[in-house]
Amino acid sequence: MDELPVPEQQNTAPGWHSLDINEVFSRIDSSRGGLSRDNAATRLQRYGSNHLSPPNNAPPWLALLPNSTMHCPRISYLRNL
Repeated sequence: MDELPVPEQQNTAPGWHSLDINEVFSRIDSSRGGLSRDNAATRLQRYGSNHLSPPNNAPPWLALLPNSTMHCPRISYLRNL
């Protein structure tokens, strides 16, 4: 059986680490002084606030419990920590 040819993938992502700092600022529409108030407000409206979800505080061993234990209220409580 003949194998199908694999299309050549092109990496179109810029090598940010190798760009001149002014080129980076130009590409992300920013400057050494940061974003203008208008630009920051526009990005906040477009992308939303920049915050992370709270971490999962459940102990790692809970992942080992089978799903059939979900009927047990104590284990169910621990999974939701």
